[in-house]
Order: sequence, then structure tokens, then C-alpha cells
Amino acid sequence: MCQVCADWVKGSMSNQEAINAIGEMLRSENDAETRDHLFGLINRVMDKEDELTDNGQDTVYLDDLDEDDECH
Repeated sequence: MCQVCADWVKGSMSNQEAINAIGEMLRSENDAETRDHLFGLINRVMDKEDELTDNGQDTVYLDDLDEDDECH
């Protein structure tokens, strides 16, 4: 298990910190197996983030907005 995995799983690294760390690692990583692991990990982190931010509201798409609707 890589250090990002270990820290993220035990909760000492937030989702955002993990995403940032993975991004930094991907910038310099050339090994295909390690890159695959990092992409898999970022997908797990993003899935977890989606679970935390899902508040039960329907998704609003830009095409559904009227020109008079305001974005905040």
C-alpha cells in the first residue's frame, strides 16, 4: 500500500489532500503500474467525495436553466 493510500484510509489525509498528493505524484511518475494504481486511487477518493457531498438534491444542468436564473 502506498503512503497516500495508507494516510487516506486511516483518515490522516482528507479527500482533497489525497487528490492533491496524487496529482503531484502523477506529474513525475513514469511507471505504468504505479500510474494505474494512482488513477484507481483517485477514482476511489472521488467516489468517496461524491458520497459525502450528495445531499439528495437533483442535479441541475446548464441546459435546464433559464436565462433569468442566477448562478451563485
